[in-house]
Amino acid sequence: MKKTITLAMILVLLVSLLCGCTNNTANYQVLNSLSSQEYQQVVVKIVSKLDVELTASIFVTVEGDKTKVQYTYQQLSTFDTENTPSSFITNKSGNIVIQGGKIVEQNGEPADESYIALATNGFSFSPTYFTNVRFISGQSNVFTATVTNPISFTGNPNLVCTNMQVMISYAQKLQQIQLTYTSANQGSVSITYNFS
Repeated sequence: MKKTITLAMILVLLVSLLCGCTNNTANYQVLNSLSSQEYQQVVVKIVSKLDVELTASIFVTVEGDKTKVQYTYQQLSTFDTENTPSSFITNKSGNIVIQGGKIVEQNGEPADESYIALATNGFSFSPTYFTNVRFISGQSNVFTATVTNPISFTGNPNLVCTNMQVMISYAQKLQQIQLTYTSANQGSVSITYNFS
């Protein structure tokens, strides 16, 4: 009987060490520190699907006090009785330069502001923003959770969504962030951030 209790206690300890503690302040501090680091480039891929799947790609490069953002995105084509588009999806592209939190230069098609906000706002980590938290340690650490406060987590005050899930892999720097959620119009959205 003692061996069974001892074995059960060892298993509980191992599981808790593997998954970490959901209120582990040190882990959140690490994620906040990594999120605030400067990355040479962040590549963001967005896939949204309601009736049609639309994609966007955003390349964010920091050069001194300027952030350069190149983007391509798809949207449903608009038309009138005289002009019918050749495709029901239109591809748009352009680039902007942000300095001091303001757009100081813009070329090409207008940017989809919601996409730009998702690509350039920083993430913030607090135990109060998440449930179902798991920290998994290894050569590449992993954080997974359900996001209960998407606005505070993403820093985007205009984001309206439900059922946001996040998975992050990191070591000395952030490596990848994957977000999924349901948008205000009930579409499914998947966003992948790759850091270098």
